[in-house]
Amino acid sequence: MLFIEHIEHSCDHFLAEADLSVSWVRQRDLHILTAGEYVYTSDQRFRSIHHENGWTLEIRDAQINDSGVYECQISTETKLSASVFLNIIGEYKPMCNHCSL
Repeated sequence: MLFIEHIEHSCDHFLAEADLSVSWVRQRDLHILTAGEYVYTSDQRFRSIHHENGWTLEIRDAQINDSGVYECQISTETKLSASVFLNIIGEYKPMCNHCSL
């Protein structure tokens, strides 16, 4: 079984040719989480990362209630978007409480 501390969703396939910013929207409540590098949620676990080939939404300390559809939207003349379904089936539990990395 795989346990992970954080989740990353990439929105790269639209951005290969252009340096455009994206917005990340949580579809459950239509909440705009980020636009470019600006974060529009008080939940500090969310952030948008800009890299050479595109943008990534990071969710730190992912929880079961983070499950759902997330959409990256690119504002161009024609709106481009891509959705991903995130399904978290359990909480992160470290294998060892005294382990050091």
